[in-house]
Amino acid sequence: MARSTSDIDTLYELEKEIFKLQMRAKDIEVVLDDNFDHLQDNFYKMGWNSIFSGKRRRKKKKQEEEETGYNTGFIQGLLGTESIQILLQQLVPMVASKISALLERLVQRWTNKK
Repeated sequence: MARSTSDIDTLYELEKEIFKLQMRAKDIEVVLDDNFDHLQDNFYKMGWNSIFSGKRRRKKKKQEEEETGYNTGFIQGLLGTESIQILLQQLVPMVASKISALLERLVQRWTNKK
């Protein structure tokens, strides 16, 4: 604890210094009591946040990524080109017909086994 720069020569100065230190100790005690009350009131919430904060941050980041989706950046520019759109218009029906043919064969196998 910091003490006044001058030496204590008299009993009055000693009592004065003791009183200052008691007042300072009382102020520190009030601050500690307030901090302890705050800790007691919020201990569960702080513990919960410290354990699950990483999960919450990852969830929020994933949600933000989903909101932006494919509407920005490279994908938007790529899908915006005319040649890619023509290719997709030809490719999607071919893929859809192959998938439907495979599904029809799968359904036939299931119905023949029963």
